[in-house]
Parts: sequence; C-alpha cells; structure tokens
Amino acid sequence: MAYLFVAFVTLAGFVGDMGTVIFPLYSVILSIYVIVLWWRAGRAIARHPERQVESMGGGDLVMVIAVFIVLPVMVGLMLGSVSQVGNVGIQQWQQWISVLDGLYPLTYLLVSLLFAAVASVGIYQLLRRRLALANPVSEVSELRENWQESVHPNEIFINLDNLVMANRRYKEVPNRVYRELDPQLVEQVEGKGGFKGEMIQEIQPKVKPMNLGTGFDKVRMALLIGGNILVLIATGLTLWLAFATVDLYEALAQQGVSVEALLSGDSSALSLAVNLLVWGVIFRAFAALLRGAAHLVFSEMQFESVMIYFKCEGTFTESKMSTGTGIHDSTRSENTLIRSSITPWIVVSRLVTSTFAATGMRNLEFPRYVMEMHKAPEALASIRADVVTFLKDRESIASITSERDLGNASQIYQLNQQTRAQVSLPTAGADEDAAGYLRQEQAADDAEGKPSNGGTAGDEPVL
Repeated sequence: MAYLFVAFVTLAGFVGDMGTVIFPLYSVILSIYVIVLWWRAGRAIARHPERQVESMGGGDLVMVIAVFIVLPVMVGLMLGSVSQVGNVGIQQWQQWISVLDGLYPLTYLLVSLLFAAVASVGIYQLLRRRLALANPVSEVSELRENWQESVHPNEIFINLDNLVMANRRYKEVPNRVYRELDPQLVEQVEGKGGFKGEMIQEIQPKVKPMNLGTGFDKVRMALLIGGNILVLIATGLTLWLAFATVDLYEALAQQGVSVEALLSGDSSALSLAVNLLVWGVIFRAFAALLRGAAHLVFSEMQFESVMIYFKCEGTFTESKMSTGTGIHDSTRSENTLIRSSITPWIVVSRLVTSTFAATGMRNLEFPRYVMEMHKAPEALASIRADVVTFLKDRESIASITSERDLGNASQIYQLNQQTRAQVSLPTAGADEDAAGYLRQEQAADDAEGKPSNGGTAGDEPVL
C-alpha cells in the first residue's frame, strides 16, 4: 500500500520533474524498511512477562499513510530548491541516482510479499487449531464457614501446613509457596484474644498432554523444514557474497577501474555484491520467521495444578477445667481449655498453565501463563474434611497414656483404699459399744417403770 502511494504521488506529477528522481530512491528506502520489519518479526520470543499488548491502531495507520503521501512532496520541494540554489539540473540528479540501477526494489517487495503470504497462511493454521483448544474460563471453589472448637489457634495453622498441605504433594515434591503462612496471635486481657493468618500454595504442576491433531503436527513440521531450507539458501548466498566481495576488491585494485565507474552502476561486481546482500537478508529474515513460529508451537508445554488460598480469622477465650476432684479420687487433672471461634475462607482452583521450554540448563525456568481456571470441589471438600477431622479429634483433657504411669496410679489407688479400710475399723467398734450402752439404759428404765423420756410415773398434768 505504501509503495502504491509513493508511486502515485511521484509518478503522477505531484512533485514536479523531481518525481523520476525520488521514486527510485524512495523505492529502495521502502524495500529496506520492509525487510527490516520482517527481520524484526522473526526474532525469538521474549521469555519475560509482558505488561502490555502491542497494537497498531487507526492512528498509526493514518500516520503511515500520511508519511508516504506528504514526505515525497516535501522531499521533491526540497530537492527543487537545492537544484535552483546549486544550479543542479535534472540530468545531474539522474546520474547520481543511477547508482541504484543495479537494485530491484519491486522484485524485493514482491518476493517479500510472497514469503509473507506463505508464512501467514501456515501461522494462521497453527493459531486456528491452537485457539480451538483454548478454554479461557475463570472459576474457583470457595468455602466460608464458622467453626466453634476447643483448640488453640496456632494448632490450626500448624496442622494445615504440616499435614493437610503436605499430604497433597505430587510425587513427594514440596508445594510451591507463594505466600508464607505467618499466623498472628493477638492476646488481650483475661484470657481473650484474636488471631489471623493466610497462605497461598500451589501443588506441584504435572504435565498435561496437548491433543492438537495430526494436521497441526504436519503444518508446524512443514514450517520448520521450510525455515531450515531458507537458512541453507541464505548461507549459500552469504558464501557467494564473500567471493563477490573478493572480486570487487580485485576490481578496485585494478588501475583501470575508478570509483566513479563502480558507482555508475555499470560495475557488475558491485551490483552482484549488493544484490547478494539484499537477497541473503530477505531469506534469512523469513527463515527466522518460519523457524520461530515452529519453535514456538513445538516448545509449548501445558501443566495442570491446584492453587489453594487459605485465610483464617477468629477469636479465642481461655477457661480452666478440673477432673478427679472427688473425695475418693486419687488423681487429679487440671486443664486450660481454649475455645476458638474460627472463620476460614478457602479458595481452590484447578489451573491450566503454559510455558515455553528451551534448550540448556534453564529449559523450564521461565514464566508460566495461566490459561484456564476451573472449579475444584473435590479438592476443597477433601481439605475441609481433613481440617474438621483434626478439630474433632482433639483432646481437651490430659490423660495418662504410659503403661508405667498407669501402674503407678493403680498402686496409689490401692494404697488409698487400704488406708481408708484401716481407719474405719476402730470407728465401727466404738459405734457398737455405744449402741449396747443405750440398750442397757433402756432396759433399766423399763424395769423401774420409768418412761424412756425421763418423766415420773403417774404424774399427771396440773390444771
């Protein structure tokens, strides 16, 4: 399009007689610009994360069109002014421009357009099949509840980090920790306080196969082979350029050849060297483009993993509880009971990520791009079940678990029983003596005719 604009402006007479001078020069400049653009397009992929998307909007397109329309007119006016001031005719300008007669900018542009069309068709097929596999969703499974349990807050985080998350490792490889679990316990007055903590962990990713079909494999293999063939052609042209450069040097070394003759365009050695250089750059640029596209799809690897975000806040209170305080208990247990109000927020998502591998020591040490986020209700339910099971199985009362301690406590209990038995024997004898004395007193009173309550026989109440 830019080439057509330049041809229209310069050859239609908008810049006067200088159009025939400007068009060859502008054509060469445009050809070099197009070749440089395709050379830059064939660069290897950047493996650092991009923060913005490069785009060419309407403003950029208008700028390109304006430059290729206005600039030839301005250059023509400038050259016309120089011709008037310096008394330089159009023939002199054409003689100077004749240096470019050995170049073929239109051929360069047509060949570049052909290579660009072939590369675009192949890359389009790869993109179409790859995008058909994509499923860009963003879903998570979350849990928000409130638990009332008799457990110390720190034990919740310890169990979660050392047991619950450690049991979910993939092939015994530690989980990836993106936010370290750092619980904060804020103690207040009278055994009350609050706590909070959060963490982000990812279970070690595992490779996910990519089924793109046989057509995808054939296209990327064709691009790779085509790029390598162009590399071989560019290498041959470079070797040819080396020999042409030697011939050019020998031509310069001859006494009969002057610099003016070389620059006049009649020298086949200079023309051949310049054309070999241009063609070598063109083949090398599109070879890099085809190989880069093939390497991009060959190097992509997908992984599947589970990302877990855990946040917990709550309050706790302390109270004391004692057991074994009966009169006949030989052992006693005093415990400080902590009652916690726990409000967890758990977010779990199954991630599908992609990275681009490379050769060498840092083959997989590159950023992974999150392509999909799916719900993981099974993983969330499993985590909740493990945490709740731990909370329900907690012991609040200290007990004796050692066999030797149980034997010692049993001996103490037997000793206490024997002590109570020995103390109760004399007490029982004294009670029996007292009961016999009372019976004797009762019998004596009955024999004398006295009432048992100590009153006088025959006494009547006096009115």
